[in-house]
Amino acid sequence: TEAIARRLESDVPMAALLSGGLDSSLIVAIATRKLGLKWKTLHARFSGDPVGEAHYARRVAEKCGTDHREIELSPEQAMMLPRVLSNFSEPYADDSAVPSHYLFQALKEHATVAISGDGGDELFAGYAHAKGFLWRDRLCRLPFLSWAAAAVEGLYPGYRRYRRLRHAVSLGRYLGLKSPQAFALTRSTAWNRDAARLLKGEASSDPYLERSFLNADGKSDFERMLLADMTTTLPDAYLVKVDRSSMGNAVEVRCPLMDWNLVRAAQTVPREILMHGGRPKGLEQKVAERYLPRDLIYRSKRGFSLPLEGFLQAFVPDLLGRVIHAPGSFAGEYLDLELLDRQINDFSQGAGYLSYRLWSIICLEVWYRLHYLEEIDSGTSFAELA
Repeated sequence: TEAIARRLESDVPMAALLSGGLDSSLIVAIATRKLGLKWKTLHARFSGDPVGEAHYARRVAEKCGTDHREIELSPEQAMMLPRVLSNFSEPYADDSAVPSHYLFQALKEHATVAISGDGGDELFAGYAHAKGFLWRDRLCRLPFLSWAAAAVEGLYPGYRRYRRLRHAVSLGRYLGLKSPQAFALTRSTAWNRDAARLLKGEASSDPYLERSFLNADGKSDFERMLLADMTTTLPDAYLVKVDRSSMGNAVEVRCPLMDWNLVRAAQTVPREILMHGGRPKGLEQKVAERYLPRDLIYRSKRGFSLPLEGFLQAFVPDLLGRVIHAPGSFAGEYLDLELLDRQINDFSQGAGYLSYRLWSIICLEVWYRLHYLEEIDSGTSFAELA
């Protein structure tokens, strides 16, 4: 409550970003019930997205009595990727940058300061790999699983077409690795052989992520994982997105869950309590029971992102093929075009696991032409790159 109250001091209008997830919902609920705040909340949703969180955000807003606004985004807005990436001076491919940009753009009409739930996953062990590290602390490392996973990858390259086999190989590699490498695996695609071959290189771990894990001052691998998340992914990726997207629209964002007193307190909580019931965010869920209905708390994590596979299937396969073969493309200069063509074709045939890889290539292509070659401007549509 104190962390939220400290961030509500303002001489200008304020609003809350309400994704419908646990972190933002709990902040809004505490601010309205314990601090008596009556404020605006905003949510961005994509037209036609069957698994978005607009319904959950709407229910939280109704329960808390906020002045709730929904911004509906179209696929055509996502195609204006140069406009979104004009705020980033380095390559950036988190697909949630798209809704973030348009959400802050809309928020500017109502407020100048926004309250965000960023930092909750890092603070309260909200990512799926938190559960994996909890088990790694309890089990001995099993190197033969890593060998078996490597054998499947080498002998049967088509294994990725089968979801269960793909997950089994990932789990085998994960449990068979040393902890620094396991952490790097959860946060980097450098391990993926197909992705590495696109860059005409070899699959390997990420030394930056490994060093971050080794340098984390924790008593267990679980604690080191939390600290490494907080010092790598959070500042290097998620806060970069929030900072660039908000400041690009003249909005200030404040994050109560990164209050230093709250962070220090959370770091003293034993992992069994932090992950109450063996669940990511178990402790936060128990706290949330005081403020929110159980069905809003205990549900699968959705995240704030594009409905990526559906969007790419509808708009991109043929277009991306033309973009990468256009004169002066990044892909033509640095990637294995023959392999990329095959992967685009695989995706168009239903290989949905390639969605984020192709999205990353799209973002890299746009950034390269926008910031490096300076041959397009922020008003250019991705379609015009072909």
